[in-house]
Amino acid sequence: MRRRSTRVAWAMLAAWSASVAALVVLSVANGNFQREPLANTVGLLLAFAAFMGVGALIVANRPGNAIGWVFAAIALLAVTGALAEEYAGYAVRTRPGLLPGGVLWPAGTPAGPGTRRSRWRWCSRPCCFPTAGRRRHPGAWSPGSPGP
Repeated sequence: MRRRSTRVAWAMLAAWSASVAALVVLSVANGNFQREPLANTVGLLLAFAAFMGVGALIVANRPGNAIGWVFAAIALLAVTGALAEEYAGYAVRTRPGLLPGGVLWPAGTPAGPGTRRSRWRWCSRPCCFPTAGRRRHPGAWSPGSPGP
């Protein structure tokens, strides 16, 4: 068990490092690295590097300790979210059509997947109208639908 968790810990650290490298490359390509204050960007990267390093060390040495797994998960999820944001910016704004996923929704459509209106419908419709099933309102559960 310990030997396998050691491999998992170092694989998570390698995945985190590769994600950070891709994040920096995409951030520079998007021009966000120059626009945002450098202290914020580098400070966050250093903070999550500490989370990942400590998490990997704890997982490698004490795989039963949940804190190591939590630290590693926090760092991996944070860098994954930032990487997804930069990837989306590059695929949609910087070089549309170059990367997969950049032309999923036509630009300028009023209820595209990133607009506030469609997020409201997709996230809150089941909560606000739990009895509005698909039989009564077939479009009530689809994103961007006009609804009842």
